[in-house]
Amino acid sequence: MGFDVTAFNKAKMENATAELHLPSLQQFFGEDKPIWIVRGMTHTEICRMQETKHSDKLLNTAIAAVAGSEEDKAKIIREFVGDTNGIHESTRRCIEQLVMCSVAPKIDRPIAVRLSQFYPTEFDALCRKIFQLTDDGPTIAKKKQLQPMTR
Repeated sequence: MGFDVTAFNKAKMENATAELHLPSLQQFFGEDKPIWIVRGMTHTEICRMQETKHSDKLLNTAIAAVAGSEEDKAKIIREFVGDTNGIHESTRRCIEQLVMCSVAPKIDRPIAVRLSQFYPTEFDALCRKIFQLTDDGPTIAKKKQLQPMTR
């Protein structure tokens, strides 16, 4: 039997999620358990993550065209993408990935940059988990089996 298009279209799918316990971040979770929830990426998100270097160049060019001094340009860049000076390209990709796929807490780029700088092990674990979830595919809801009626 080939690919079942009907079953594929009827399947209820969602990106898989996972909880990571990050005890080293406990002080930032208050009384809650230090649990960070991430999800797998969509193809569009994979493409966006892979285009980070190209996007950085386009953003820098656009800002250079409208901003005044070098200081103004640097300030605008930091506001949009965080301080990316000296950040390796693969780290910038993971930053993009983590911003898109953090379910709880929801974060922005400056938070992801800071996490990569001061908690590199936790940052790496989160990024690896997102890749794993993406590779594993979506969660597919199982059909409920009808229970026989009893009289």
